[in-house]
Amino acid sequence: MRIVRAGATRSPRGQATSPVVYRGRPGVVPEPAQLGDIDGIHRVHSEVYASTYANQEHGISAEALTAYMARNTQRRLTIWRMLLAGPTPHGVFVVRAAGAVVGFGAATVGADRASIIQALYVLPGHQRRGIGSALLHRAVNWHSAYSPVFAYAVPYTPAVKFYERRSFARTGRDISHQWPEVDSGTKLPLIELCSPRFAGVGSPFK
Repeated sequence: MRIVRAGATRSPRGQATSPVVYRGRPGVVPEPAQLGDIDGIHRVHSEVYASTYANQEHGISAEALTAYMARNTQRRLTIWRMLLAGPTPHGVFVVRAAGAVVGFGAATVGADRASIIQALYVLPGHQRRGIGSALLHRAVNWHSAYSPVFAYAVPYTPAVKFYERRSFARTGRDISHQWPEVDSGTKLPLIELCSPRFAGVGSPFK
């Protein structure tokens, strides 16, 4: 997908920004997440997590991933509530179909005020419809255009090519140490990607 730029605006974080547009299909409009979306966000996260990250070669089963998400349900729901009910603008966006959340993206600020695409998940039955591109567009433009924008992905999943097709590039850093164990002694491999506008900018992960 080709990236085009529009005129300067102001991001929710207050800085001037030149929006980045990831061209997707018309009619897909992510909206800021509301407290009522929490259960839907968690449902999408849990379903995609187990179906996408299971990998026999790495010894990661769908059952272990499902159990991991189940063990952390209350903690994750609490985090979403704190984020969406907080006093400051958040960078969480959802796409709905027939009133239900089918995809969500979350932008956060990491170390050194680095901009991070913290999460981007779309239900399998709704993928390849422009939802991921639309969510990435909203998440990237929530950030200042002058700060580094990082994303991370599990290397054996389609997420890597998704970001690379939208002009993100691998930084060469393995950041698996940032991820909790899925099972005893088992972690998901994790790589870092960065918008080419910020090539060479320091990683938010140390």
